[in-house]
Amino acid sequence: MATTSSIDELAEIQCSFSEKRSLERIHKIVEYAKLDPSELKPTVQSIYFAADLDHEDVKLIELDDDVYQSLKKGDRLSIRGEKHEGAVLCTSDKTYNMKEAETSNSLLLLPTLDIINSDEQEPDVLNRYVQSVKHQYYELKPCKPKLKKLKELLEMSPYSGQLHEETSMENVKMYTYDELLDVIQASEDELMKALKALQVCTIDGKMRILEFDYLSQVLSSLFLLLDEKDWSYDAIPGTHCCEILADLYPKEVVLHVLNCYSDPVDDVEGAFCFNEHKVCRFHAEILLRHNDKFNFQDFMKTWNESVPQNMNVDLLQIQGLALIDRNSKPETITYFPVSELPENVSERFAALFKAKEKWSLDEITPYIVDLSSESCKVSALLTKNCRTSTQNGIKMFSSRQIIRV
Repeated sequence: MATTSSIDELAEIQCSFSEKRSLERIHKIVEYAKLDPSELKPTVQSIYFAADLDHEDVKLIELDDDVYQSLKKGDRLSIRGEKHEGAVLCTSDKTYNMKEAETSNSLLLLPTLDIINSDEQEPDVLNRYVQSVKHQYYELKPCKPKLKKLKELLEMSPYSGQLHEETSMENVKMYTYDELLDVIQASEDELMKALKALQVCTIDGKMRILEFDYLSQVLSSLFLLLDEKDWSYDAIPGTHCCEILADLYPKEVVLHVLNCYSDPVDDVEGAFCFNEHKVCRFHAEILLRHNDKFNFQDFMKTWNESVPQNMNVDLLQIQGLALIDRNSKPETITYFPVSELPENVSERFAALFKAKEKWSLDEITPYIVDLSSESCKVSALLTKNCRTSTQNGIKMFSSRQIIRV
């Protein structure tokens, strides 16, 4: 129990905050706190609350190691999201959901606070001032980029040739790369990958998707030119193709189509080699787009006849593009591209099981692999969202919920 004299001494030590603490007074406080003075650094930082605390201008974000390392390297962090969207934070290659969290502790923000490492210092008192007190901060959680909006924006201004530009696209909004980066919730690396996957072409500085029939015309013109000139599909002279087709298509469009459906030839500058997988898949899409449901055997025959000579079709080429119904008589195939399915995981699985009640692993994987991540593999997605059964010795996946159509 404290004596009257010790209480008086303590009251004297706890004087007005406007009066700065001396080293002697600090040592007295340490003594009353029953701390060992030898365990303390000689330099003391005395903390006070500033007269004009700021409560609004500063926001706190808890960083994981990846974001922290990005900052250390000098990378820029960007917060993206329109008013109707939840905010995300983007590094150069990753996207994070931002969620406000509360803490029962008071977080004190000081512009200066030293880390005292050495004991070989003269005793001193450094006055430090709290400029802001916070009870909220933002948590970051890695997430997939939000890319559905990207496809929707680009599909509003498809490119169908110069004549169509002059007559129908005068008042249509088109986007540069930087403008897309401002409105799409994705990192720069993720946006570039998405633009490549969507086969976006840069025309007059704008990011454009080639209208499908127009793309088909360009590709057909290239094959006709190669046959006419007797050029090999394995050594396509890109520059000559652009020059010969200049009256029909812009140079950037011809080069774009070559880049989308062929690969560069090693050691031959400006030469391309058609990619069999991509070309055959495109010809399959031409057939499937214009038929609601195709007799499977008729499709295979027509598909095989439509591809260029010396190219071979394979069902692996249309994974994630079409559904084959082996139970119908006769068997049928239907256009069902993964690019038109929802981004949301639960909505994606609902759409899949509405289209087909049971899926094998090989069938369903192409339709969900884009939803997977390092922390949530395809197997984990299936475990969480599907029930399993065995059919003719094959493991099948079906909905955990009853789907009523």
